[in-house]
Amino acid sequence: MRVQVEKGQLQVTREFSVQNSSKPLRTQINERNFEFYIPEGAKIVEGSAMAEHGNPLKSAPVLERDKNRHFFEFPLRPGTTRFQVIYRVPYAGVRTSIRDRRRSRSR
Repeated sequence: MRVQVEKGQLQVTREFSVQNSSKPLRTQINERNFEFYIPEGAKIVEGSAMAEHGNPLKSAPVLERDKNRHFFEFPLRPGTTRFQVIYRVPYAGVRTSIRDRRRSRSR
């Protein structure tokens, strides 16, 4: 996680890696292969996904029914798939905490 302050906001960059070690090798194509949460009041700036040995592709996270929960619509190919999300959250310059809460639903 990388955090920087800019104009009264924290810009947070989070990176996730998901390993698909299925035997036999197969791509997992579920609607919500990878889910994650963002803090209350945060706004997503951008997202991307990258299969192993691939180039990053812009992939906007989709808002789930539950508050602050999002998911990527991106297949998990054999190997490691990397996800990145950048979001901004209001920051008054005093003190804050960001709780890491995620959920992976691989089958």
